[in-house]
Amino acid sequence: LTQEVSDAAAKAFSEKIYFDIDVLSDTWCPAGDSRELGIALTSVNFRRGGEWYMKSVLDPSVELLSFNGIEGGNSGTNFSWSGKESKIRLYGLTEAPDEILLQFAWPPRPGQNVFVKAGGREALVSRTAVILLGAV
Repeated sequence: LTQEVSDAAAKAFSEKIYFDIDVLSDTWCPAGDSRELGIALTSVNFRRGGEWYMKSVLDPSVELLSFNGIEGGNSGTNFSWSGKESKIRLYGLTEAPDEILLQFAWPPRPGQNVFVKAGGREALVSRTAVILLGAV
């Protein structure tokens, strides 16, 4: 079974079957601190038909592209980055998901805007999760 999973993942990567999700984020500097902090993603969940799939950021089919500064953060359970534009790529999808749910380690800070775009839909992140309905 492990070899079958490995072969399927390799095939998806080689065929470049994927779906992209864009995250646009303002950076945020703590008071008295010059560090620019961004956002931290913990999981990407999506619905196809009546079934939901959860992908943690440690899943090999989830990749963070076009970022500035990636860290393990929170003991390696999230992607954190400080870039204003980033792209999350889900490999192995032949069609766009019906719905997408992104979960973050913390909500945007005061004055920080975080938008998520996928499949022609856009949503503002105001808490630790954002859902894009009908992302197709």
